[in-house]
Amino acid sequence: MALRRAVLVCVASCLLVVAGSAGAAAGGEGFAASPGTATASGDCSKTTALEVAKPFFVWGSDVRDPIRQVLCGPFTGPGSEAMAVTFTAPTCWPVQGWAVYRFTGSDWQLVTVQRGAFIFPLFAVGADIRETAPVFRSGDPRCLPSGGRHARIWHWNGTSLTAGPWKQATRPAAGATLHLYQFVSPSHNLFCRLGDEDLANCLSKRSPHTVALSKDGKLRICRGARCVCSAPQICSVVPVPTLGYGKQNVYAGFRCLSQRSGVTCTVIRTGKGFLINNKTIRRVGP
Repeated sequence: MALRRAVLVCVASCLLVVAGSAGAAAGGEGFAASPGTATASGDCSKTTALEVAKPFFVWGSDVRDPIRQVLCGPFTGPGSEAMAVTFTAPTCWPVQGWAVYRFTGSDWQLVTVQRGAFIFPLFAVGADIRETAPVFRSGDPRCLPSGGRHARIWHWNGTSLTAGPWKQATRPAAGATLHLYQFVSPSHNLFCRLGDEDLANCLSKRSPHTVALSKDGKLRICRGARCVCSAPQICSVVPVPTLGYGKQNVYAGFRCLSQRSGVTCTVIRTGKGFLINNKTIRRVGP
């Protein structure tokens, strides 16, 4: 479900989501066969990762930057030089899959790869790696996990990296704050999707217009029917949660508040953003 070029003209029609369980989400689609060793020298860095992890860059031009994170540490034993790399995906979950490499003195050797796994950022815990992932419950669409987060520790046992048991880390937030990738307003006129290409995208079907907010606070606005995919295609493939009036949604660095006056979305870090309703789009924030 690659996001096509930037105006929200495709955000609705690209809503085709393959429903799946947690197992399907971690099943490894979209990744090539595992490589053995990669000839590259240099320190643990993004530059090195871009060289050694090329076999996993399968999204082509749909991804501007295939590496989302590089984590360095002695993850393959005391005194070792290892590198954990996470991969960017242009789909509903922006980070999918990760791999660990060990420097042998002349080559970076692949130690383990988790292909297609939906994950949050990795963290070093001493010489171990903490992996955190969304929890999918029965009936959850592929892009909308509802069970919070769970985490596990990867530890070097002397010969390989092994994973400990999953433990629940967070549960769905109660109350008025939700954490949704996409939602509709109670009127079902406004549709928003957060996180694709680091943007907050919203559209209005009536008096059609769209807006895309980037992390630096810039807006891209389009007005007219040409900006919005045909109405029968909008939110018609899978159920999309409704963000009730007075509730806010926090996801991918953006905060959106649903009110009778419209939906306001801002960059959490700066407060810059927009208000969209069936009549207009207006800039908000500093």
